Amino acid sequence: MTPEERREYLQSGEFERWALANPDAAKAALDAAADSGLIDKNSPEYADFLSSYWNNQAMLDMGIDPASWDTSRGTEPNWETIRSVYDFYGQAYLANPDLQWAGMANMIGPSFAGGFRDMAMLRDLAQQIADNPAADIPVPVLDEIEQLAGMTDQEIRFYETSMLDMNKEIFLDQARQHQAYLNGGLDEINRLRDSGAIDAGTADAWADIDSGDPDRVQEGNTALLYREQNEIIADDYDNMRGHPGGEAVTYMVTLAGDPSIPGARSYPEVFPYTFSVESPGPENIPLTSWDNPAQFRTDFTTGFPDGNIANADQRWELIRQDTLPAYQDLLATDPDQAARIIGSDFDARVDQYRPTNNIPGIMDRFLGGFDTEVHQ
Repeated sequence: MTPEERREYLQSGEFERWALANPDAAKAALDAAADSGLIDKNSPEYADFLSSYWNNQAMLDMGIDPASWDTSRGTEPNWETIRSVYDFYGQAYLANPDLQWAGMANMIGPSFAGGFRDMAMLRDLAQQIADNPAADIPVPVLDEIEQLAGMTDQEIRFYETSMLDMNKEIFLDQARQHQAYLNGGLDEINRLRDSGAIDAGTADAWADIDSGDPDRVQEGNTALLYREQNEIIADDYDNMRGHPGGEAVTYMVTLAGDPSIPGARSYPEVFPYTFSVESPGPENIPLTSWDNPAQFRTDFTTGFPDGNIANADQRWELIRQDTLPAYQDLLATDPDQAARIIGSDFDARVDQYRPTNNIPGIMDRFLGGFDTEVHQ
């Protein structure tokens, strides 16, 4: 074949069908062709093939049928796949504890998977907050919370589907990398890099993970986490927030979220919304330099979050300041507990962190976040 004929063939349905039926033979042939220069090692066709090959291998190992993974159908029809996604991450970590990103993805999974199942519950929580006397405080999104309280099931379904899309996007980005590394080490990671399937910075992160140096292993996994949050799903969060009613929905996700990592705290616990009220009158008694005892400032701390998890910078600050350090501390101080959690039944952990099962706890955390300080 001429180079043009090869490119046309690699994009054809005939090759796609043959590669699906003979994936290992197809990979061996294309790797040899790329290494020999018969095809361009850096090409969209080769990059797409490698990504599809490793993702399909991961899904095959986990019993995931890509043809039935349809996020538009909602959470329950996709539940077996969702569980398998998080089991894949857990098995990757247990096979190699240097794959800390995978372990964290599995451990935090129940918080998100529980949210998939209970998006409609956010409407019930919004109704409780809107009816609560605490709702009289000057939080900018109270009007939107009231809007969420009146949303229909169809309106809420958009946000459920969006979260499921994010879950799938993360898997399709990270599964190919983890599967390639587990099967072929850095050689396969570099092949993904050279093809253009991943960038050089991501390949460098894998080199850090592969180094065996604890500090570099941690840095490499943090880079994968940053990629996930800021390059893979940032636009999905933006789309959710920009959708009609999305400010309220994402704000309620921020308020209700309970991280399923021991020692990690919720967004409003780390970044509570605060405001101050000054009493009327001058600071000093008129015509003197004496302090006016009738004049004071009251600082209020609330159970509301001061930010929105859909904001990439604010979400990363929560991860950087609290969630990631809590996870890394667990790995350093009690790796056996980390392994037990990651190896435990995923469904049971989801039930533990489902918002529906934790409305009293969420409300207690919300109301318990209120405090006042008076300053003369």
